[in-house]
Amino acid sequence: MTLQPHTVQSLQAQVTALASALAHDQFDEMKDMLVEHDQHLRAYCAGADVEAVRDELKQLNTMQYDLIRRMRERQARILELMRAQSQATRAARAYARGGWL
Repeated sequence: MTLQPHTVQSLQAQVTALASALAHDQFDEMKDMLVEHDQHLRAYCAGADVEAVRDELKQLNTMQYDLIRRMRERQARILELMRAQSQATRAARAYARGGWL
């Protein structure tokens, strides 16, 4: 598989697409999107004049950190919901048995 040459703008567009997928709970698609973005980013950095696009790369980096932050927030919310569901299940079982948690 040959990777197409990318620009900082196309890499930024990938991060924007990832953020959109996260916002729409498209978690299955995100795995492949993340792998592809990583490959494209590595290929870009291997051949790019990083000094010439330093400001654009800083913006890309900021976008990536923002996406990571949102992913961690989503993960925390999901874990919280899972704990609440687990607690509710234990309470329902205890109630059904007529006992305590």
